[in-house]
Amino acid sequence: MTPEIAAIRGIPVGEASLSPNRFSDFSSLPELIDFVERVKATVPCPVGVKIVVGDAAFANDLARTLAEEGRGPDYVSVDGAEGGTGAAPMSLTDHMGLPLQDAIVVVDDAYRRWGVRDRVSIIGAGRIVTGAEAAFTLALGADMVNIGRGFLFSIGCIQALRCHTNECPTGVATQSAWRQRGLVPQDKRSRVANYAMAVNEDLMVVTRSLGLQSPADLTREHLEVVVAIGQRMRASDLYPYPPLALQAMVSPAVISRFSVEPAEEWAS
Repeated sequence: MTPEIAAIRGIPVGEASLSPNRFSDFSSLPELIDFVERVKATVPCPVGVKIVVGDAAFANDLARTLAEEGRGPDYVSVDGAEGGTGAAPMSLTDHMGLPLQDAIVVVDDAYRRWGVRDRVSIIGAGRIVTGAEAAFTLALGADMVNIGRGFLFSIGCIQALRCHTNECPTGVATQSAWRQRGLVPQDKRSRVANYAMAVNEDLMVVTRSLGLQSPADLTREHLEVVVAIGQRMRASDLYPYPPLALQAMVSPAVISRFSVEPAEEWAS
């Protein structure tokens, strides 16, 4: 730890900082909800949680709490197992969490089952680089996507996997002033802007090729997934929408006009 980082984080200079894999503010779902509500009462902006899905019961409990108590995050940011950082332990990067394709469906279905899908935003992230990959994620159930890797590439990341060493050779992920000289914002900003515009254009190309006006109109009905050699399934058959999910086949603009109550069998 450099003196600057040590002062900011309140940790000893020159010693390794080992971040715990648990949060001190909460250790259970009710405590997490309480924490989220405290933050929501403090800041004038949406408050959410970022998760990697392992046990589908967690997503179901989040949705149930919102349906029964009206409490919970404004958005759920879902990281697929494909996502991560060069600073992450390889065991976590390679073996923990569901792939984004399955994770988005788990979270989307949970909120649909409890009839509160229109009260939460779902964000998908996990190696989304192109507009077509964004369209795929939106069709599965996300409202929007986060893109990290693609923007890192646009400013010069070469995936050297040196993020945690402070020795990033391109100056993207380092506190070293000498290495930071390799990243020149005046040169990179146009590349970042061009990439963002290219992704948006690519997304609209896919959307319009399906005869739709907006990416918000994408559903699982528009996808086919190859499940084996010579075999494919429509995503709506592979991942069927939950029963009584009225919002499954309507756009967000229409959703706001409906109030969907959870079915009695789901509520029990």
